[in-house]
Amino acid sequence: IALKKLTHTGTEDTKFADEFNNIVRARHQNIVQYVGYCYHPGRWIEHNQQYVFGHEPTRILCFEYLHGGDLGRHLSEEQPCGLDWQTCYKIIRGVCAGLKYLHSVDIYHLDLKPANILLDNNMMPKIGDFGISRVLPSSKTITTKPGTLIGTMGFMPPEYIDKQEISSKYDMFSLGAILIQIMAGRKNYCDCGSVPSENFIDLVCEIWRKKVHPAMWSHTWKEVKACIRIALRCLEYDRHKRPTIREVVDELNRIDIEDIVDELDRIDIDISSVRDEAINLQSRVALAYNHYKNSASIGAHASSSQLNFALNPMDYEHESVMRNPESHAIGGHADVLQTNQGHRFQNPNLRGKH
Repeated sequence: IALKKLTHTGTEDTKFADEFNNIVRARHQNIVQYVGYCYHPGRWIEHNQQYVFGHEPTRILCFEYLHGGDLGRHLSEEQPCGLDWQTCYKIIRGVCAGLKYLHSVDIYHLDLKPANILLDNNMMPKIGDFGISRVLPSSKTITTKPGTLIGTMGFMPPEYIDKQEISSKYDMFSLGAILIQIMAGRKNYCDCGSVPSENFIDLVCEIWRKKVHPAMWSHTWKEVKACIRIALRCLEYDRHKRPTIREVVDELNRIDIEDIVDELDRIDIDISSVRDEAINLQSRVALAYNHYKNSASIGAHASSSQLNFALNPMDYEHESVMRNPESHAIGGHADVLQTNQGHRFQNPNLRGKH
């Protein structure tokens, strides 16, 4: 269990209540699961040799503990995420799915960043820390008090920094910043605004082309290119030009469907090839069988002729026969049968003379 402890008074009461209500409402596989809470109003302290009750509220929120740590551990300044692409893509898809769920129930996170994206043992991402989250209708924009910026620099959109405006596009800007850092590193995130979009896309694709196995690049490049395009759109200065999270998820779903179709086409080609090989093999087996059958028929005909010849009646009268007592060598002159009538004939089962 992971514990988040809040010990201050005043505004922390409202913060605790807001976070508690938002996290209890959020139930999704890509949201850190709330387990329970503890609240203690204060403690006994000794004062002038007497014990008095000191009002010092302690609030603790309890969450599932995720052993994979946070996403920030895998990011670097110069290089893209140290994880393989399939894991990175899984994280991107998971974060987008979690954010889509939050916006569907009118919860704005307002502090999306790598440190608040936690990973389980299977590298499944879960969005956590709802300390400054708000519940607002998706079509509504609010303005906070000037000079009260709350969040993390680099992940706050310009309209919030300049005019303290909060809308659903706040989280979309934060999402774009996270995607750029995953795919290109923190430094390239800071520099991406000064590079033309197409050049930056080509740069990121080339980085990942070198990281991905050549056999995988044929379909991976679509995912890489789609994700970097989405990230740049999310970072648009004008919030109205940023996509909604639903549009982002739909675009990623289309990429996945295209990958599945391509894979099915490849499988169909492989099946067709196997089918052709099977038909070819079947033809060869049939040809070999016919050849064997014809050869067997010819052999049987020849054997039958020989058998008929062997069974033809002899031109001699069957008499009781006996071996010549003087016979002493197979095939020799003595290897002749002597009838009691004195007739002589060669034994047909003897090997021919040489």
